[in-house]
Amino acid sequence: MFWAAASVGNEKEWKVTMNDLEKANKEAAEWLNRIPPTLWSRSHFRGSSKCDILVNNLNESFNNYILEARELPIIGILEWIRRKLMHRIQKKRSGMQKFHGQICPNIAEKIDKNQRLSRTFVATWDGHHKYEIDCGPRKCVVVDLHEWTCTCGYFQLTGYPCAHACAAIGVCRLPIHDYVHACYTRVEYLKTYAHTITLVPSDTYWITCEQEGLNPHAVRRMPGRPKKMRQRAQDEPKKGQISTRKGLSSVAGTNQGCNRADDTTAPTKRALARTVTDVLQKLRPKRAKAIQP
Repeated sequence: MFWAAASVGNEKEWKVTMNDLEKANKEAAEWLNRIPPTLWSRSHFRGSSKCDILVNNLNESFNNYILEARELPIIGILEWIRRKLMHRIQKKRSGMQKFHGQICPNIAEKIDKNQRLSRTFVATWDGHHKYEIDCGPRKCVVVDLHEWTCTCGYFQLTGYPCAHACAAIGVCRLPIHDYVHACYTRVEYLKTYAHTITLVPSDTYWITCEQEGLNPHAVRRMPGRPKKMRQRAQDEPKKGQISTRKGLSSVAGTNQGCNRADDTTAPTKRALARTVTDVLQKLRPKRAKAIQP
């Protein structure tokens, strides 16, 4: 229910989902209500950002990106990041120059997926620039192709047509790339990576400064081995775990115990030895009684 409340694109559906969450778990709903929804729910995101990302994968990717250089001194880390970014900018620019499409590949793939979903929708035109989309039992939305809006909220949030907008565009037989924001085009992508990072020679060729240099702070070496890994938050999964919508789960391949079907029936060595001892104790009195004259 939390992910449903975080993923909806309009405030109406968000309120309905929060009411369902409150009925299921009142404490969880109260805890979420203390956090501004602009920080975790798509229904309250600004449409000007053209972004629907909910998780912090960008931060995690950057932390993993600089993991190799985390143990270097500060100047070494900055130089390592500078060279990595130089290579990344050149790689992204060269890759997009080889691409001849009008819309970036990832966005074009998402639009194709929305077009496949829109095949089951029924669009009704009002005669101007609005369409009523029948997308299921007791569910209709309104798409405005002039304002680039949809009742579901995803059209104005992401900047490219949602499945409902794709149904409306298909009815009027208009080119779908005319309703994609300019930030997703190949031209704008190349503008983003058109700049370069200035090259820096070694300190031998630097210009000598006549001003007094800055002395570094005194470094106090702390006891123990220096830590290379970053500190994890309290609600972050530990090593060997992954975070899913159902909670924390173990990484595939780790040994979480044997689940063989014969574990409940196969006796252990200790239990087998205990059974043999009981049988011998029962047989000994009978043998001694049989030997008596």
